[in-house]
This record gives sequence, C-alpha cells and structure tokens, in this order.
Amino acid sequence: MFSWFRRKHKPEPEGFTLTAARAQAPESGAAPAAAAVPEDAEIQLRYLARLFRAAVDADAALREDEAAWLRQRDEELRSRHASLLEQVPRLPSLMPRLLAAINDPGKGNARALAALLETDPVFAANVLGVVNGPALRVRREPIESLEQAVVILGLSGMREVIAAAAISPIVNFNRDRRLDGEAVKGLWSQSLDVAMAMRLAASRTGSAHGFALYLAGLTHASGLMALLRGVGSLTAAVPSGAFLSGLESLSRRYTVAIVRHWGLPEHTAHVLSCRTGARCSHPEAAMLEQAVSLMRACVLAQAGLLDQARLAALRQRLPDYAEGWCQGAAHG
Repeated sequence: MFSWFRRKHKPEPEGFTLTAARAQAPESGAAPAAAAVPEDAEIQLRYLARLFRAAVDADAALREDEAAWLRQRDEELRSRHASLLEQVPRLPSLMPRLLAAINDPGKGNARALAALLETDPVFAANVLGVVNGPALRVRREPIESLEQAVVILGLSGMREVIAAAAISPIVNFNRDRRLDGEAVKGLWSQSLDVAMAMRLAASRTGSAHGFALYLAGLTHASGLMALLRGVGSLTAAVPSGAFLSGLESLSRRYTVAIVRHWGLPEHTAHVLSCRTGARCSHPEAAMLEQAVSLMRACVLAQAGLLDQARLAALRQRLPDYAEGWCQGAAHG
C-alpha cells in the first residue's frame, strides 16, 4: 500500500541518458580537471528526462503537438478551468480540525488527536505509512499506533506528518506507458527530502516560517505531478528538450495554483510563486531553489546520470545552512 515510500535504486535502461549525461573520463596521464558545477537548467532537464522511458532529444525543438499541449494547459491555468482542479486530490475533510488541535496544544493530547485521526481510517493508515517511511522515521522499530506516534513525534512533528500524508495522494495516478513508473514514484521521495532540507535550513537561519517552508518543499513538485497525469494526450512517444523546459516552467505556476486551492499558508504560496519568474528576490525562495536543485542532482548522481565529482562541486558552493542536505537520503 505504501510501496511508493520505499526508495529503491534501479539501473537505468540503455539510451535513457541525454546526449552528454555521463561525464567523460580524463585521458590517461592527464591531470584531473576541476569538476564543473552543474547549472540548474542542466539538472532540471536531466531530471525531467529521467521521468520518461524513452531517450530524450535534448536539442530537439518543440513539436506541434507538444506546443498545443502546453498551450492548452496554460489556458486552463489562466482561466482556472475546472479540469485543472480535477487533476488534484482533495485534502481530507478533517484537516481543519486536525490542524486546529495541533496548533492549540492546551486543548489536545495524544489520545484525542489519535481518536480524531481514526475517524478517517484511510487517512489514518496513510499517516502511519508516512511516520514509518524512510524520510521521517525516527527509530528502527515501526510505530504501531497513532497515539504512540503523537507521543514520540510531538504535536510539531505530527503537524509535518499529517501534512505529508494529506498531500501524498497526488503522486498516485494511472501513468502513461511513456513514463518511468519508479522514477515518477521518486518524485514524492524527493519532495520529502526537499521539505526536510527546508525545515533544517529554517531552523539554522532562525526563520519564523519553518512550517510554511516545510510545506513549500513538500509541495514544490505538485504541479509537475498533476501535469504528468495528462501526458497521454501527446502523440509523440519521445519528448523534446524544449517540451521539458516548457513543462518545468508551467509546472511551477501550476504548483502555486494548487497550493492556493488547498488553502495552504500564504507564505508558502509566496515562496513558491518566486520560482515562476515573478519579480521577487525573497531569500527563502532562493533557499528553496537550492534545495530542489541539490536533491534532484542527488537523484541523478545515484542513478549514474551525474558525475559524483560534479555533485560534490555543487554542494561545496551552497551556504552553511545547507550543510548535511542530501546526506543519508536514499532516493527512489
């Protein structure tokens, strides 16, 4: 039931990589050159290409059907068409009551919160799945009850778990045959890693918006997940590099629309909107961009699609608050 929380490495099929996906080995006897730091655009293109089964032509221009697909999704977004919201799962109906109980510790306790969660058995099971998943697991032995989870994690920790459990169904959908199922599942693992990185950075920088930044990390790929549900209407079996660039740009705007539809904190929506090309220089938006790029690079490096030396070079240029990001993360 919760298999998509398990992060497994699998070999990439031949021909999957982009034209220059693997770094060339230096000539015999030559002095090793300093590893080049991968640019965000390169990481973005390789990461999105990995979601597709077929090799991606990085240099191909936008095809007619791809342009029409992007244009239609853009029009739906601009008009707030109902089809946009149809691609997004609803948050559980008891979310307001849950967050109210967590945000007012004086009125709640472990037993009361567990009892409230148990009124929705499906959601309760999902919460336990998140608690025992690799990203948020706090001990080796599995946590077997909701009341135990509240006692161990505390109300602050449960707030993060409940948010993750509520949002996670967005990654569950019938995928088109051109998508790589395991790579798509990995979108959620990577989102959890970005969320944890943002929580850590918020703590280190003394931000007053720790939970809002955690939510920004958790939801940053929600637009991409929603858009991937509709790639079946494309006629071309192999996406072009230009299409992937357009998909990334559009998905960032979709994410903001989804976050506002869900009623998440305005600070979360504002930080995410800064990734859409909007005129803002919010330092926490830059923090989010760094976390997303690094976690994507870690996924690529584990799959053999980015040289480890280049990953190390990327990590070295990050600010102090990013120390420890990506360490110990086992991406799917």
